[in-house]
Amino acid sequence: MGKEEGKVCKDIIDYINNNLGLAWRNQSGVLRIGSRYIYLAPKGSPDIVGCIKGKFLGVETKILGNEKKKSETTIAQEEFLDKISKKGGIYIKAYSLTDFIQKLPAELKN
Repeated sequence: MGKEEGKVCKDIIDYINNNLGLAWRNQSGVLRIGSRYIYLAPKGSPDIVGCIKGKFLGVETKILGNEKKKSETTIAQEEFLDKISKKGGIYIKAYSLTDFIQKLPAELKN
């Protein structure tokens, strides 16, 4: 996650925690400790995980730019999005705090 995307992530987490519910940064990736590999989160899981009014929330943060890979979701992320949605959760792909607020369903806003 780059500096700009990290700021978007922090802004959204702060907004949720101060106004709507509970959210945290979902660290993903793999750690190697000796000969063992430890997976921090499921492949494709969102950058932000939280709960608003009893609803599971996943937010994938992206930045707009020239690099296609930074602004588009991966196949694994799309599959995870589908799983969350099928289970009744909310999954949002957000490019900024304003974008997140606009995409958040009305019933989850104050």
